[in-house]
Amino acid sequence: ARGELEITDFPTAAIQFLTLIKGELHTHMMCGLRPTPADCDANAHVGASVDFFLRAYAPRPPA
Repeated sequence: ARGELEITDFPTAAIQFLTLIKGELHTHMMCGLRPTPADCDANAHVGASVDFFLRAYAPRPPA
């Protein structure tokens, strides 16, 4: 495990990552549905988004 990800389409992966990071918090703030999140809320959201992205693109074990 060299810390590499299995990404074949880098532009799409970048858009997916940014979409995950912005996510529901950003949408709700832009629509005025909630105030700016507390630092702990934002940090938890970003951490969960990064974890999801890394799992999605983690190398698959050989078949």
